Amino acid sequence: MMATSNFTFFGIYGEESERLGREMDASFSWILYDHGLVDTSPAAFNLPR
Repeated sequence: MMATSNFTFFGIYGEESERLGREMDASFSWILYDHGLVDTSPAAFNLPR
C-alpha cells in the first residue's frame, strides 16, 4: 500500500523529530494563511516562512 501510494516510511526521534515537526507546523500554517483559511499570521507565533 505505501509503495503504491508514493509514501516513504522512515523513523526519526529526539531533536531530529522535533526539528521536522516544527518545520512541518510552520509550512502548514503559512499555507493555510496564504490561502485565506486563517486570519492570524503565523509570524505572530514566530513561525518562519
